Amino acid sequence: MRRLICFLPGIFLVLLTATVYAQKEELPLPGWATTPVTADGDLAEWPTSLRYIDDQNRLTYDIFNDGENLYLAVSTTDEITQVNILRGGLTFAVNIKGKRKETTSVTYPQIAGSVLFAQRRNSNQANGNSRYGRPSAAERPVPADLYRELRPHMNNAGIIGITGLSDGTIDVAQRKTGIAAETTLTEGDSLNLEFVIPLSKLGITAGYAKDIAYGIAVNESNIDGGGRSGRRGGGGISGVGFGLGVGGGSYGSGIGGGIGIDLGSIGGGRRNGGGGGGRGGEMLWVKQKLAKGDQ
Repeated sequence: MRRLICFLPGIFLVLLTATVYAQKEELPLPGWATTPVTADGDLAEWPTSLRYIDDQNRLTYDIFNDGENLYLAVSTTDEITQVNILRGGLTFAVNIKGKRKETTSVTYPQIAGSVLFAQRRNSNQANGNSRYGRPSAAERPVPADLYRELRPHMNNAGIIGITGLSDGTIDVAQRKTGIAAETTLTEGDSLNLEFVIPLSKLGITAGYAKDIAYGIAVNESNIDGGGRSGRRGGGGISGVGFGLGVGGGSYGSGIGGGIGIDLGSIGGGRRNGGGGGGRGGEMLWVKQKLAKGDQ
């Protein structure tokens, strides 16, 4: 028994080291935007395939910057994700201290609850459904119909911790603040989003050399309960326990064996590829530095 107790810390150290190294190999690389990105939902300025994936929400994304702005592109063909984004918005968080904590964020679209309630009520009446509770899979809205109905109301974004602006709601359609966001639903049934945030609104310049943590979360609609948990997952190690396999955080890696270690959300995003992952809506964090023009 004494030998087993002495052996367990060694196993933990080896497995933890292997997991951390695997995560370091998959951290995103900074991307430099050779031309300014226009927030119009058309991803023509981006690589043909967005480089990184959120397995939990079935979406791909990419983060670029130039000397003036930070850019985010998101694309998904998953209908549950599309409905949740259209109704609850997608949150893009930035922590310039490199911590997995939401201190600065933009959530788009941000649609008034009265509009969402009216849309749900009208949809129920049109379909002969009088229930106002959680809908069945057959009763969930078709993303194309929902997009068409809500599109006129997608002018606002919610902001937290933006330099020079009060927390609350801003109009991103007029783009008076420099912050812009837009979404489109393509003929191929892909919902695309683009965010543009001036570096000055984050309190940094293009010469900022420290690691920055970026978080992405799909917010569950409170109106129809689209089938996923809400946003705001935490960072750090969520706990250690005994079981089967080793959890590798957001990377989805694992090591089989008789001793299991749950490393929680220690990981960040990973390169596009592979599969698996849960269906939760926790915030996915990645960490990288700003790209430089000579990279």
